[in-house]
Amino acid sequence: MQFDELVFYEPQIQELLVGMPEEIRKKVFLKKIPAGETVIRKGEKVEYAYILIGGELKVINEFENGRIYIFERIRPISFVSELEILAGELEYVSTVETVNNCKLLVISAKDFSKWIACDHAILLRISQILAKKMYSTASKTGTANFLSGIHKVQDYIIKYYQEKKGNADVVLIDKKRQQIADEIGVSVKTISRCVDKLNYVGVIFVRKGKIYINKDQYAKMLLEINSLK
Repeated sequence: MQFDELVFYEPQIQELLVGMPEEIRKKVFLKKIPAGETVIRKGEKVEYAYILIGGELKVINEFENGRIYIFERIRPISFVSELEILAGELEYVSTVETVNNCKLLVISAKDFSKWIACDHAILLRISQILAKKMYSTASKTGTANFLSGIHKVQDYIIKYYQEKKGNADVVLIDKKRQQIADEIGVSVKTISRCVDKLNYVGVIFVRKGKIYINKDQYAKMLLEINSLK
């Protein structure tokens, strides 16, 4: 499906682009990127803005000590690189990679700036998205600054349970140790050590290397974490 067909058949995208000038719309194109590819790389020149309309992206940062930290997951419909363009920065601040097969609308940075300058509705929407991102980041940073390694792991498991529980009493933490380490900014050894300890004290249970938590364990862990905040 090409860009024009996509806009025609997808009401959400129609609504998003309703205020985009026609001369800019004609230059927007659809790009499909397979899993595991880099969309933008930290430090490169800002040339394009992207709108994620399918798939999932991860935002990562590599620090001087070589540690890579995944600090955000992006799901449709979302903007990518809007922060740099609004701030007038010339380089991408983070690396963005595809988690699975993704579809993105691509707009030149220059045209993106023109669009948000004349479309107040889209500027408001982007501002609201950025505010939510900043709020979430500030909350995570505040937690990360004072929690020990094991409490960071507990905090991660609690949030995962809250997101995935539905009507289930038992939830599988369907992430590899390396994924968890990347997302909370600690080493794999720390994750393994913490999981072993949490399993030993009975607030999670491990079967064939997989981490599970039930409703009672969640309540106990939540009580402990809340006492620290």
